[in-house]
Amino acid sequence: MDIPPTSFGLVKTVFHYWLLLIRIVIDSLSDFLFGLYYSAFHPRIRLPALRSTVLLESATFLAKKIRSRELTSVDVVEEFIARITDINPIINAVVSDRFAEARKEARAVDSVLDSGQPLPDEYSEENKPFFGVPFTNKEAIRVAGQPNTSGLYLRSGFLAKEDADCVKLMRAAGAIPLAVTNVSEICMWFESSNKIYGQTRNPYNTERMVGGSSGGEAGTVKWLMQAPE
Repeated sequence: MDIPPTSFGLVKTVFHYWLLLIRIVIDSLSDFLFGLYYSAFHPRIRLPALRSTVLLESATFLAKKIRSRELTSVDVVEEFIARITDINPIINAVVSDRFAEARKEARAVDSVLDSGQPLPDEYSEENKPFFGVPFTNKEAIRVAGQPNTSGLYLRSGFLAKEDADCVKLMRAAGAIPLAVTNVSEICMWFESSNKIYGQTRNPYNTERMVGGSSGGEAGTVKWLMQAPE
């Protein structure tokens, strides 16, 4: 016996809405259960206020201020280090730092700019547009001497022997690598959590995740700039 086309269409429509209802129920149940989990084990914490408005400025602005000597590279680097020290215990965005090396490189920048001599062409604004400005990048991108595991437990303890090409370009532009930040495992997921470094928390609401795979970078950019309201 043939099923009338109208009956088949009705069955298809009813099945579609049943699946939609099941999806809504599962989503709501997941939200409720995970909400309980994060509320219990990851209580919301308000981030401390900024110490300095330097952190609100763009990289190009800071580079110009450093060149004009309205700021020193050391001052800028220290402001970023102080903010990381204040906030990272809460957010867990930075997973490894090179603060000592960054301070040394910042002093070298200031020494060049304070020499009183005409700057060689290699230090020109065109050749080094980010001279003395610190930056961070995700742990999956190589920075010499820093971890490069991509959050994969089997690579625990692996250190990069050389910079990735993009880091080399940033260094060539005068920027100073400051730290590397958390990622999702092998950069495959939408939550920056792994067995090596744990989970990065959202600066807007520490009960929530920060996304991925560059969640550590996203969290760092936000909380370096300002504490969420």
